Amino acid sequence: MKNSENIELTPHFDLFEMCKFGKYGYANLPVEDSKGVIEHLFKLCEALEVIRKSLCDWQTKKDIPLIVNSGYRSRAVNKLVGGSPTSDHLFGYAADIRSLVYPPGQLFERIRSLANLDVIQCGQVILYPTFVHFSINRAIHKNQFLKKVGSHYEVV
Repeated sequence: MKNSENIELTPHFDLFEMCKFGKYGYANLPVEDSKGVIEHLFKLCEALEVIRKSLCDWQTKKDIPLIVNSGYRSRAVNKLVGGSPTSDHLFGYAADIRSLVYPPGQLFERIRSLANLDVIQCGQVILYPTFVHFSINRAIHKNQFLKKVGSHYEVV
């Protein structure tokens, strides 16, 4: 893959969106030797599609888009934004998302409902004041729902 090549990951998400290509003044695309990042991003975007579809406006039958604040992060970008050195973003497992229609708390609860119904499988979901962190990495966490409160996280 060339540094300037975009690929469609799912019907509503592409590689540039998941990497915010050029946002930090240099390419944030995974390098060719990134272990499984593209594959993980495909799986992450499939889960995001399910969430997006669940946000459908039942009156108009139109999907309500999800906005990706941050998806994949290179180590340099992760450090720049103050991310954890073991962040799932580094491996293409996580995205910070929001909706223009649903506040973060409602989006968080929608994801929890989908997980409880086994419609999606998630690793860790964290409610922040302005967005929701959504991870599909189940190797460490399975359906872990947290809320950022001050400088710590609470299980909710």
